[in-house]
Amino acid sequence: MLQALDEELAIRGFTFLSLKPTLYVLNLGEKDAARANLADQFAADGCLKLGLAWDQGRGVPRNVLRAVALYRKACEAGNSKGCNNLATMYDDGRGVPLDDPQAVALYDKACQMGNQQACTNLALMYRNGEGTAQDYAKARATFASACTGQH
Repeated sequence: MLQALDEELAIRGFTFLSLKPTLYVLNLGEKDAARANLADQFAADGCLKLGLAWDQGRGVPRNVLRAVALYRKACEAGNSKGCNNLATMYDDGRGVPLDDPQAVALYDKACQMGNQQACTNLALMYRNGEGTAQDYAKARATFASACTGQH
């Protein structure tokens, strides 16, 4: 069960293919470049999914501090959803101190990776002047990129 596993598995090159009661763990620790790249992608996705489990208390006791750490690892590994979720934590002050400039930077990073939700969140920050100077032109352009998926 998920409760018996911890985030170290995701960090060590394991990925969680399912968060359902049957949990499959895939070891992708091979050294060749193609498998290492694949392992990085799976590890980032595993960190994101495990972060969601801790954040929402699904199968584990709710723990936003663990969620933040896992979202950060996912983001650092290039997972746009991990960046968006980490930005939301800073935006809301959940598990980390409220830090709108950090939220803007993370939303921007995720938006540049093509995450449309992050683009919408970034546009709202520009529109409201939260963590950055209020800028309606940037807000409009960022809303448009969220709508079209072009960045």
